[in-house]
Amino acid sequence: MELTAKQQTITSREIAEMAGKPHNDVLKSIRKMETAWEKVNGGNFSLVDYTDAKGEKRPQYLLTKTETLYIATKFNDEARARLVLRWEELERNDRSRALPPEILLSLDEKIRTARHELDRLIQTRDHLLELSGSTMQDEYIENEGWENTFIDKFGEELYTHIHENIDQWISAGDIPSCDFNVRYALHGVTSQKFLKAISEYCDAMGIKFNPHKVVARRGKTAVRKRSFSY
Repeated sequence: MELTAKQQTITSREIAEMAGKPHNDVLKSIRKMETAWEKVNGGNFSLVDYTDAKGEKRPQYLLTKTETLYIATKFNDEARARLVLRWEELERNDRSRALPPEILLSLDEKIRTARHELDRLIQTRDHLLELSGSTMQDEYIENEGWENTFIDKFGEELYTHIHENIDQWISAGDIPSCDFNVRYALHGVTSQKFLKAISEYCDAMGIKFNPHKVVARRGKTAVRKRSFSY
């Protein structure tokens, strides 16, 4: 997408910071959503380079307000609220050049009130969760800390193994069951726990996982594979 000089944008790095997520994870989410955006909107997102602290070129997206709000559908309520307030701040700064001081003061007060209300709602939610004994184990995709919950449940070794291999599995599509038999044996866990860990990881990342896909039959025996896809 070609941006005009007057269009306001924010970077995917800013979005990652407000969402409390690694920039690489946000880049992956944006890439996954770009195909649907191209079909509906007829254009892709603006991808540019920035120079990191080491002086190396790295990719980042420049997103308009509409694009940002589309991407924000993958984040939880707090992250979406921060993005909305950030865009309100950007638009307010843009309008401030032509607005009288009394109107600017009114807008400042509204933004302070909105931020105060957001903080109050977050505190209330945390207090209710503490009273109810909840550990924030709701839907992984809506929980910024789902990785920590996953590691607590299955261990960091399994998390790292799945995280490092998931792209390869998706590219392959169907994986022979015997391949996974070797993997869970190496990690010293049962096949049920290994498959459960993969299933919950895939649910959190929006990946389709079928652990018992029948690809052929030999007499009465079914040949099964583990299937991955978006």
